[in-house]
Amino acid sequence: MSCQDAWVADDSVASRRLLEMTLKKTGLSTRAFESGIEALNVFTKGDCSPQLIVLDSEMPDMDGCMTARMFRRAGYEGVLVLCSGSENEALTARALRSGFDFITIKDAGFSELKNLLQSKVCLLPATDPGSSADEPGQAPTEARSRRSA
Repeated sequence: MSCQDAWVADDSVASRRLLEMTLKKTGLSTRAFESGIEALNVFTKGDCSPQLIVLDSEMPDMDGCMTARMFRRAGYEGVLVLCSGSENEALTARALRSGFDFITIKDAGFSELKNLLQSKVCLLPATDPGSSADEPGQAPTEARSRRSA
């Protein structure tokens, strides 16, 4: 079994597909899961560990924060990104305590996630091969890195 660069766990089929397309356009290979539990089960088998895991904040059975805690307890050391439909201080604090490195907001085209990967995580090339080099976009949500000390 090959190990993809990035995993996506989101209960929404549409969001999963859009996240996968966004990550693939940036040059990452992807694997999608319907739930955090499904992704965690694959990880704990020990077959591979992706560089990046993007988790939806609200999923049935186990939300993104609980999933992140479980990944960290299982030894995952890669980058965890919470992708949420909304942002608030309580969610930010909970996400940081849960082990997320970054939080992004689900926006049109997931431009915030793409900008985050290009500027902070350094998993992606400096430009998106499928678009112009100077594509405008909002800066990623800042100051949420547990690794920034």
